[in-house]
Amino acid sequence: MKVYAIEHVQLAMPPNEEESARSFYAGVLGLTEKPKPPRLAARGGVWFEHGDLKLHLGVESDFRPAKKAHPALLVEGLDELISRCEQAGVQVVWDEPLEGFRRAYVNDPFGNRIELMEIASKTRWYEKRVEKWCDFTKIIDVIETRYEGQQHHFFYRGQVNKGWGLEPSLFRELREKKENLQRCFEIEHDTKKEFASQAHLYMDPSALPNSGDWLEWWALMQHYGAPTRLLDWTASPYVAAYFAIESGEDTDGLIWVLNDWALGDRMREHSPADWDEWDRSLRPPNNWSNVAKSFDSKKFFDETAAPQLFFFQPNRRSPRIVAQQGWLSASLKPFADYETDIADWFDRHKHNPENQARYDTAPWKYWNCRIVIPKEVKREFLRRLQTMNITASALFPGVDGLGKSVKEFTKVEVRHDKPGSSHSLP
Repeated sequence: MKVYAIEHVQLAMPPNEEESARSFYAGVLGLTEKPKPPRLAARGGVWFEHGDLKLHLGVESDFRPAKKAHPALLVEGLDELISRCEQAGVQVVWDEPLEGFRRAYVNDPFGNRIELMEIASKTRWYEKRVEKWCDFTKIIDVIETRYEGQQHHFFYRGQVNKGWGLEPSLFRELREKKENLQRCFEIEHDTKKEFASQAHLYMDPSALPNSGDWLEWWALMQHYGAPTRLLDWTASPYVAAYFAIESGEDTDGLIWVLNDWALGDRMREHSPADWDEWDRSLRPPNNWSNVAKSFDSKKFFDETAAPQLFFFQPNRRSPRIVAQQGWLSASLKPFADYETDIADWFDRHKHNPENQARYDTAPWKYWNCRIVIPKEVKREFLRRLQTMNITASALFPGVDGLGKSVKEFTKVEVRHDKPGSSHSLP
């Protein structure tokens, strides 16, 4: 005899809450309800299935939620499922990755703990977790040190939640339409048209971009919170640190790090046919903007485009972009998984025998890496950044930035019994 598998998992639920169970397990998680056998249906509860997964909820009169013991469900498209949970008002808690998996926790409507796990990409970004401020500054010293033979220009992107990927706002909005790229392109055209048709009401018309200058329009739209295919980056690791820690005290923060020259070389290796079309003279020192701006609009709306990512700055920089040392990235292929693609490109380069040893030492391993800032030290980092004048009022010139800066000041003050001028750094 042998025990060889789990036939189903059962969770408890309170009486008369079957509709709440259906709303969560079917409506949010996407499981299919399976009718209970007639002789068991009278007891209440609901059964759900999906493929080999069988999850039963049974009524317990003196119900108490399972806050520790829990099922772990394997999913595909974890980020999309998490987004659905958040839209439904379900709190999500990301946890440290297990070997080979990304994972997060949610509670069902009754407080039962549910783990959601997704098999991670085989190719990974080099990841470094910092436990204190000095750990962070040491890493930045290594990254920012100029080495002989290395084209040196790094970009950084800070996110308050380490579980978030490299996904532009527009693609998050269009995710459910991604199988119909032509329709997505139409929506993107209409989004820009809608913004451009009214921008002159609030801005000097002479300062607006030419109608066909997509990058300039997208940069303007991004600045004012409209969804675009752009991502915000900065040339300053300390500004990126601010955006990784300025909120979200219940989640670890994250800084993405990319060497744009090394990235360009990897893209050339991956798509040599495309690069043969682009004059290398367009690639000025430390700046891909001329390459991106050399494209006509058709290049951004080509369903067959290879995944490419280019950094640029708008011709007319706002005070915010200047203060944040801001850059923007534009993608050629909608819905490309740039987190995986970039990792793949560097992974192939790394496993070339001529290069492998150099990835084991600085600085090559930092060409594409992730720096994790634990939630426990976010306030310490906020205090450190304040001493460098990296605050909301500095990064967001205007009264709005001042208001955010006072909020940050309050966060630090509540930790101390004396005025801020007497605070010693941790």
